[in-house]
Amino acid sequence: MKHLKLILPLVFILFSCSNDSDDSDQEANATLELNVFDSNNEQLSNVAVFLYDNLADYNNATNPVGELNTDFNGKVVFENLAPVTYYWSINSACYATDVTNFSTVNPLINNSINSFSTNLLNIGSGSIQVVNGSAYDYTVSYVGPENGSTIVGANSSLSIDNLEIGSYILTCTNNISSSIPLVVPARINCGQYTLLSIN
Repeated sequence: MKHLKLILPLVFILFSCSNDSDDSDQEANATLELNVFDSNNEQLSNVAVFLYDNLADYNNATNPVGELNTDFNGKVVFENLAPVTYYWSINSACYATDVTNFSTVNPLINNSINSFSTNLLNIGSGSIQVVNGSAYDYTVSYVGPENGSTIVGANSSLSIDNLEIGSYILTCTNNISSSIPLVVPARINCGQYTLLSIN
């Protein structure tokens, strides 16, 4: 009986000290859905987003906990995340992370889709290459993130450079005849040119 008395307290101690931590607050069950836009609120596809779970790693661009490219709709979804505060950045010659809009601010909520939107700063530029193959001068006006106009002489070409990236509406007006202006939507991409051909 003496042995039985010693065994029971020992069994109780083993069970009470077992490390069966079922702390649901630390389970990695959160999902972060991030919608990425540029400075003009246009969805950005195929942009690499780096995710960090602390501010030090974000500031040093080290130890990302995830990296995904945005889909056609400008979205990335990171799954199985811990309920902590997250920070994101990008590494691009065309866009920079907006320092006022780069974190979840508060910890994510577990067992939930946590949705956020972020705007990246446009830091690149593109150009419009205008080729006028007609016998008339044309005025080419552009409206978008930047506005302006230029005259393209008959049978000549010119380049409108260093335009902020984004969507534009181009209007081509014949300077001699009273023909209806040609209106063309165009997308200016970073480091590329958009060709406008007038015949």
